[in-house]
Amino acid sequence: MSESTESIEGSLAGPIVITGAAGFIGAHLAAKAINSGLLVVGIDREAERPSLSTNPNYRHYRMGLPSADLEDVCRRYAPELIIHAAGPSSVPESLIEPFADFAAAVPAVVSALDILRKQRRHTKFILLSSASVYGSPGYLPIREEEVPRPISPYGYHKYMCELAVEEFASLYGVRACIARIFSAYGPGLRRQVLWDICCKTMSDAPDLLFGTGQETRDFIHVSDISEGVYTLARAGSMSGGVYNLASGKQTSIAELALWLTQALGSGSSPEFSAQVREGDPRHWQADITKIMSLGFSPRVSLSDGVIEYARWFLSDESLVKRA
Repeated sequence: MSESTESIEGSLAGPIVITGAAGFIGAHLAAKAINSGLLVVGIDREAERPSLSTNPNYRHYRMGLPSADLEDVCRRYAPELIIHAAGPSSVPESLIEPFADFAAAVPAVVSALDILRKQRRHTKFILLSSASVYGSPGYLPIREEEVPRPISPYGYHKYMCELAVEEFASLYGVRACIARIFSAYGPGLRRQVLWDICCKTMSDAPDLLFGTGQETRDFIHVSDISEGVYTLARAGSMSGGVYNLASGKQTSIAELALWLTQALGSGSSPEFSAQVREGDPRHWQADITKIMSLGFSPRVSLSDGVIEYARWFLSDESLVKRA
């Protein structure tokens, strides 16, 4: 399943600044904009992805955030849109080092918003947040109106970032909105549950997966995430609006493991430890009515996406050997 080739140039003129552009989601967002002929300015503490480095429509600035250099970048390029995809991405690590998670998440968002406040531009700002702000919700599917009840430092800090967006939109008129992304996946993702299942399935001595297998998640392919984010850029409420970004369907981890091991050609599935990991919710399913009303519709079925992920994993001999 390749990155969606549907053009976004009719709704955006660019340039677009993407923080976290060397990351999994950020790189896909950059590729989609570049393929539409837009100038993309990538910000990341890491070097640019090789797939982007030679493209004439891509500029990469290697910096950690917050940084005063970001203000210079915004002044130089006068971006139409900033997508903030930078920040920590691990619930377990946030539990071990909560201050480090806070320091890598909240100041960067506040700093970027403050740059827009001072420069008084009409730049749009989209924060990529997380379903982790919901914690363990009281009902399914989860609507945006659900009161956030995080159960991990990662979730709390994502919610703090959201509150900063609300603050700058409300008090200073910064044009901004929030995308609460559920369980992202796709080729190239070297962490989280699909990665764990692949590694443990292909290992000679597979470890147990956390949980019972009956936990559910709402998985969304990275190409659909890209489509959803640019839908918000085109039509979302830029007064601090919040949007769920998901498939709208829940799938048990046991079912996911079965599909994935079959796609890997394995005759057995990983077993579960029955140990629920701290910070992990039991069930997730998003109500995506709000973003669908803007014209978004997820296109990649989980069954197709799992096959694509397995093919990617098996195509890289180094991954299979390491597993």
